[in-house]
Parts: sequence; C-alpha cells; structure tokens
Amino acid sequence: MKRYFLLAFSLLCASICVSPVDAIYESQAGVFDWHHSWVGKPHWTAQYQHESSSHIIISTDRNVLASLNALTGEIEWRQLLENSIKRPQLTSQGIVTVHENAQHVQLWDIKTGRLIWRHSLTSNTKGNNSNDVLVLSGDQGVIVLGDDKVYKLAVATGDIDWETEIPAKSGSVGGHTLQQGDGLVHVVALPELDDKASYFHIFGLDQTTGELLHSDVRLSSHATTRTPLLHGDTLVWKEKDTLKWNTLGTKKVHQASLKNLLGSSSSFSSVLDPEYQLSTTQGAHSGDVFFIHAKNEAEGPDGMVATGALAFSDDGKSVELVKDLGIQKSFGATTKYDGNVLRFTRKDPLNLAIDEFGSAKSYSLQEIAFDNGLADDIVSGLILPSSLTMVSTSSGSIYMLKNNIIKWSREEALAHTTAAELLELPEKQKWTQVDEDEVTQSAHGDHQQNQSPLARYIRRLTTHAAQLQNLPSWLVHHFIDMGKPMLTTSTAGDITALQAQSCWSPSSDNTQQEHLYRDSFGMRKLLVSVTSTGKIIGQDSGRRGKIIWTRYMEGVTFEQVYVVRTAAVKLPPVIVALGTSNEGATTHLYRLNGLTGQDYVTTSTDADVQDAFDPQLMTETSLAKVMVLPLEEPDEHTHVLALFDAATTRVFIYPGTDGARLVTKPFWSKFYFQHPFTPSTTNQQQQQQQSVGLKGYQVVEGYRGSLTAQPVWNMILPQGEQLLIVDGQRQHHQAASIGRVLGNRNVFYKYLNPNMFTILAGDAEQETLTVRVVDAVKGTILYEAVHHHVPASSFATSVHMVQMENWIVYHFWSNDGKDTGYQAVVLELYEGSLENQRVPSTNFSSFDPLQPSIQSAAFAFPYPVQAMGVTTTRNGVSTRDILFALPSHQILTVNKRLLDPRRPTNAPTKEDQEEQLLPYAPIPEERKMFLTYNLEVIGIQHIISAPALLESTSLVYAYGLDSYFSRDSPSRQFDVLSEDFSKSQLLLTIIALVIGILVAGPIVRRKQVNALWQ
Repeated sequence: MKRYFLLAFSLLCASICVSPVDAIYESQAGVFDWHHSWVGKPHWTAQYQHESSSHIIISTDRNVLASLNALTGEIEWRQLLENSIKRPQLTSQGIVTVHENAQHVQLWDIKTGRLIWRHSLTSNTKGNNSNDVLVLSGDQGVIVLGDDKVYKLAVATGDIDWETEIPAKSGSVGGHTLQQGDGLVHVVALPELDDKASYFHIFGLDQTTGELLHSDVRLSSHATTRTPLLHGDTLVWKEKDTLKWNTLGTKKVHQASLKNLLGSSSSFSSVLDPEYQLSTTQGAHSGDVFFIHAKNEAEGPDGMVATGALAFSDDGKSVELVKDLGIQKSFGATTKYDGNVLRFTRKDPLNLAIDEFGSAKSYSLQEIAFDNGLADDIVSGLILPSSLTMVSTSSGSIYMLKNNIIKWSREEALAHTTAAELLELPEKQKWTQVDEDEVTQSAHGDHQQNQSPLARYIRRLTTHAAQLQNLPSWLVHHFIDMGKPMLTTSTAGDITALQAQSCWSPSSDNTQQEHLYRDSFGMRKLLVSVTSTGKIIGQDSGRRGKIIWTRYMEGVTFEQVYVVRTAAVKLPPVIVALGTSNEGATTHLYRLNGLTGQDYVTTSTDADVQDAFDPQLMTETSLAKVMVLPLEEPDEHTHVLALFDAATTRVFIYPGTDGARLVTKPFWSKFYFQHPFTPSTTNQQQQQQQSVGLKGYQVVEGYRGSLTAQPVWNMILPQGEQLLIVDGQRQHHQAASIGRVLGNRNVFYKYLNPNMFTILAGDAEQETLTVRVVDAVKGTILYEAVHHHVPASSFATSVHMVQMENWIVYHFWSNDGKDTGYQAVVLELYEGSLENQRVPSTNFSSFDPLQPSIQSAAFAFPYPVQAMGVTTTRNGVSTRDILFALPSHQILTVNKRLLDPRRPTNAPTKEDQEEQLLPYAPIPEERKMFLTYNLEVIGIQHIISAPALLESTSLVYAYGLDSYFSRDSPSRQFDVLSEDFSKSQLLLTIIALVIGILVAGPIVRRKQVNALWQ
C-alpha cells in the first residue's frame, strides 16, 4: 500500500512540476513564436516540371537536399543528410546522390523527397574525395566511381548490374572523374599538382557489361590548373602558358598558345600576373562553349576577373576565342537551358548580366536591374519557364526574378549562423527618437548640451503637443487589442513567415525606415546574427523575425558577435562582429550600430579616439580568445574588449584609447582567465600521444602600457584525455538569492564563485568521461568525478553541458550495464556541507581556502541531445528551465526542479514536502514538455535566451539550420493577467458602474434632502 501511495504522490508532484510547460492550444501556435525553415547556401540547382508547375531542386552546403516551389519559394520537402553530397543527378525516377567519403548511393523521390533506395558500396575509401556519379543517357543506369572500383546500378531498384576494379596505376593520383561517350564510360585518374612526373590515366569501360576495353592511356601532364576540365568528352588542362586538350578514347593531345589565343583580348591584356582557370557547364557537350578566366593576382584578393568564351572547332583540333566577356568582380555561374549555355555574373551592384551562347556560337546579352543591390557574387543560376530567373549568391541569398521584379527571395545565410545575440530595444519615449532630424546629433548628446533649459522645456511641450495627433489611433488600437492575449505583439500578424524570410531590400527600407521601439513587456527584441558566409543580419523578433538590415563582408568568416553597449538614453546599441579571412590569417573586427547595421563612427574630435574607434579593424594577429570586460570606456561608453594572442601571450584592448587604458589599469590586478594549450615535447612518441591542458593567466602591464598574459597555473590532463567542453558562468545572469531555504527553515548558502568554470574531458581508450570544476584564479580543482563506460563515439554528439549560478548540468551516453542509456547529471555547489554554514568573510575571494560542498545526482534521460541552453529572467526569481535540442527536431524544456540532487530516493518526509521536493525518478518522456509543440525545427546547434521585462518570461532563440524564437515561463506567468481575463468585460463593468453612479447619485441626494424636510 505504501508503494502505491509513493507512486501516486510521485506522479502528482511530477504533473505539478511540468505544468508550467504544458501544451498550448492550437489557436496559440505561431502567436508568441515563429519558426524559419532554411536549406542553406546552394552549390547545385536544377529545375523540373510537374503538373504544369515549376519546382527547384537544391543541394546545399548544409548537406540539405530540398525542393522549392518556383512561384512562392516555399519549401516543399527537404532532407538533412549526415554527409556532404557529391554531384547530385536528376533522373526520370528521382534524384541520385553520392556522399563524399561515405560510399553511399541514394535515390530520392523528386515529388515527395522520400528515400526510394539506398546502396552501400564496398570500395575502399582513401579520403581523396574521388567519388563521382554519372547517369547514363536514357536512364540506362547510374555509374558510381569509388577509389578502386566502378559500379553500375539500376536506376529503378539500385541493384548492382556490374562492378569493375580500376587497374593499378603508377604515380600519385589526386582523384577520379567519369565521362560518357560512344557507348563507353571513361574513367580519368587526375594527377597531383605537385607531382613532377604526373600523368592522366584514362580507362574505357563498356557501359553495358563493365568490360575494360582499353586501359591506361597515359597522357603526360604538368597541369598548372587546380582541376583539369572535362568538357563533354574532351579533357582540357593548362600547362604554364599552353592550353592542351584530348578527346577521350584517343591518345592525341592538341595544344594552343594562350598568348596567341588571348592576344586579341583587351580584357586579358590588362590583367597582371594572371592565374588562369577553366570552367564549363554541367551537361555540356564538346561543341558548346567553355570559359577561361583570370584574376588579377597583383591586386590582391579583391582583384577583378577577366573572362573569355572558348570553343573547339568541329574536328576538335583547334580552339578559338568566341567572345571577350570583359572584366567583372567575379566569374559568376553557368547553366544550360534549351541547349544554350548561359553565364550569370554581377556587372555592377545594381545590374545582373546574363551571357547566352546558342547554336553556331551565337551570342546575346541580357541585363536585369537589381533594385536590392548585389553586394556579393553569383554562385548559381537557373532559367525556368514563364520568364523566371533564379540566382543565388556567395553569401547565401536566393532570388527569383520575373521581368526585372523580385517575386520572392530567401536569406539562406541564416542557415549558416555561427553566433547570435538578443539586443534590448530603446523605449519609444526616449528623447533621441522624438525628432528624426536630430537623431544623429543627439546620439552623442552634443545637441542637448548646447540647449538652454528654457529651450529644452519648450521643446518638450512642443513634442507632447505633436504627439496628441496620435491619441485617436492609440485609443482605437488599444480598444481593438482588448480581445487579444495580453502578450501578443501587435506587429506580428502583419507579415507571413515567408515574407519574414525574404532578403533585406535597401530600396524599400531606406525610404520608409521606422524606428524600432521596445514594447510594454520587453518581448520585442533586436536579433543580431553573424554567419560563416560573411553576413551580419539584424531581425525584428516582434515581426516574425523580419530582416531589417544586413551587411556583407566579402571573404570574411564570422565567428562571434559581442554587445558592447545596450540601448541607453541618447545612445544606440553597439555591437562588435569578429571574423577571420585568408584561412584565419587575418582577423576582422567590425563595430556597428545595432539598430541600423551601419558603421558606428565616433563624433569625438580627438584624433586618438577617432583612430581607436575605426569601425573596421583588420589585423594579422591571430586572436585565440576575446573577452568582454565589465568596464566601459569614457568616450563612447562601450564595454572594453580584451583580445588575447596565444602565440605571443600579448593582450590588446579594443578600443585602445587613452580613456580605455585608464579605466582598465586598476582592473588587471584582479583579472584572470584560462585558455587550452598543448604541452610542448621533443619526444616523437610523446608527441603522437600528446595530452592537452589548460593554462591560467593574469594580465600584467609592462613597458609603455603594453599588456602581457602571465601564466599563473598549469593543468595538464592525464595522457589520453581530450578536452570536450570548457564552459564558465553565463554573463549578465541574476541570482535572486544567495541561499536555498530548506523545509526546516534552515539555509544552504550557494557557492557563487564568478571565477568557476567546468571541464568535461574524455578518454577514448579507457572509455571514461571526467568532469572537473576549477577555479580560474589559482587553478584549484574544486570537484572531480569520473564516469565509466562512456564510448568515444559519443564524445562529439552526446556530451553537452550548461553552467549557471552554483549548479552545473551535463548530458552523456553510458554503456554501464543495466544503466545503459542517456544520463543527465546535476551538480550543486554550496559553501558548506552543514546547514546555515557560511564563509566568515563578507567579501568572496578565490584565494580563501574554501572547498565547496557538492551535492550531485544522475537521472535517466529519455532522449539524445545535440545542444543545451538555459532560460534567464530579469531578476532570477523564477525557476529555470533547461533547454535540450533533440535530434528528433524538437526542443525539450526540463524544469530545474526535476534536475535537483536533493530529490529523495525514499518516501518524502514532511520537510521534503515543505521544500516541494519531488521523489527521485527518471526525467519523464512527456511531449507536453516540448517547447516547439509539433514543429520540426531541424539542425539546432545553439540555444540562447534573454530576459523580458516580465520576471516570469524568458525569450528563447535556437539556431543551427533552422531558427526558432519563442517565450518560456518556467514558473508560469504569475505577473500578467491570464488569457481568460476579459478586458472588454472589465471596461464595460467600469462604464456601467460609472453610469450607475451618475444616475443614482442625484436620486440619492434628492432622497436625502427630502428626508431632511420630513
């Protein structure tokens, strides 16, 4: 009987605990949240017709295969694959894909995206990306090339018709490629570029039987192009200043001097130190034109590109320059349509040029005005029926045009988001946003300082009088909104999800740019994201994530974004975006106005301040760590960034003004940080089995104010261990209390150490996961625990962690016998093991010999996890939800009360019940705990949160492939009226009472007067 009572009590407590994340009503879906589905930057596109409608098949850099509706841009279906896709091919049965280095071939249904068949090859993969796929004409079969075998598969079933081993070859091989011609399948083995005695090895196979008909046609090659070109059945390559080509199946090599070939071209003659490249179109024949282009390397990475169209003679023995296509910013992209070869390129930022080559080498040029502005290069293009033209850019934007008008667009750069921040918007009543003509001046307060008090008073009266014209619309707006939920953003319903995913258009937004204001409850935020494709994007969370500004930095891969100033009186928010270029050799820092995305330029007249506040900074210094200091420089009131160069242990501050140096000087003596390192050793065997470690630093000031990170402690992990996660305290979080009140009214005081961080390290050989809690000031290990039977295969996918206040939660997979499965472990640190035990000193110091008391517990977890986050509220009063992104494309919210190490394993005592502790149990598998309800939010890799003005509510943003924004109330919405509350009924009741008072008042007074006369 006691067991049943305990079970019933556990279920009751669990239901009470999870009720804050209860399922939503159908009418609430999409009201407080929005979801953007992305596919990523395309690297291959094709179009097909079905039932008189056009569709676009896309393969992207995010390993997504998808179909888009050509008329609307809506995703019809998509598949997220584990590995990158090599040369997808369209067939009458579907889409054939081959994975790079995975040796898997799949056929996908073109209408639904369902997998029809999948075949795993037995070829030995050597990791040189030599896989290739070829669909035979008439869908006679699919030829797949591995590293040592060639396969022919039936298109309909995937069955292997034949397989043939590639003969052994001499010399090094840089890869293989396939080509069909004259009933043969030609296999071309490409040489390594650095092989001095390199050859092209060409083999011919009968496409019906797989029989080797001719073998090892060796063509001497000292190719200087990165990849030789297969143009139809012709192999083309460049050796120094000579263009060479060979018709597959023959041994004859033809050649032509590039100097003679391009001598008449004015474009190529203007290029200094040209580096020639060859390009062709997928599906091209030998009679079609192909392209040669050269970048002016003397002008650096931003040099212009000269392009020419070449064509072979009918007998294939000579080549000629068909058209000098001039000089553009980049080569662009090519495609075939109705037998013609087309090249798309950006002529200038406002015009798209399409070069078309038809039969008999005829040429025509079409220019399309691009009102959006093309800041980046064209990487793919398609011509579709009904005069539709689709182009995609190097930053990830996709545009569909018709008659010079953009029908739809998709900002697929957001599928490549590497970091994001939620910015607080300014209040509408701010002085800086009253007069639009003086916004620029007032941003720094100079205009206001020059005004007299009387002028300020008159200005305020004028402003208030001008705002009276908005009173009628305000009354109407609030009367209409009475029937809406309290927290509904009024601007969210005026835009659809597809419209919100559109690319930003400067032509429309610059002319009618509205100021962004915070709403009454702080639910509307400015979302700033940086991407690996070089874009910085600002979104309005109150309008379903509508893009309000973008910036593109060519050649830059962004890694992080920092908020150095929030919105304040007279000052707009300022962000700093950090990126790298030239394979990490150059570091870029961009300082932008968070509201507009424009460069933030100081108005100070001091030359030193102007130099330090350069909105764009490039340096050859490789930054290993960037830290936001809790200090503001006096000139622009922005937070100072500390930039750490691990190679030289130098520390730089940004901005490097005299005011910033003065503010940070007394701070360095108490500033410590840590960074991973690899111990140096001269022993070759030790180098192969090298461990890693962490090193603690303190910043010291040297000669002429130079800053150096001085090592103060080292921690070398045991040999065989690898660092998995190093995580510390979240910035700007609030701890509402310094202790935890127990059921007997005693207190456990929290160990709130701002210098505490956590290390998760794995040992593949021992199959262990070690957790260490470390003090960053002196390197002391505050806690250490080892979990056994944790396989190395789960290190990269299943190990995740969050740290907040005095607790840590981490997740992993364990093969430990009966406890096999996913586990979530929680650690809570307190100042002492005894109740009411506190540190004697009022000021915390890491140098005090205090060893915290640890309370821990492990819970069986029902799901695998690919990312973790935690909610944050304004004052930290509400409980917190731990957010788990699941591979099943959902976000799970688990209340911290479920992950409590004090949950009793036996029957709860009265004190436990007083403390509202739940009996120990596994984390429930409850779909009502899904924040994303029935949405499929694919590929989530990061989860961030920000507080609203309401203490009960936390704003959550998850991003990876898709992006999702929502609200979460871990302790329910205790500070706002429920949706059941009728504001209109309350208003009518008040009006009725007022009318009743007005009517009854005279009657009562008359009755009282009459009573006095009686």
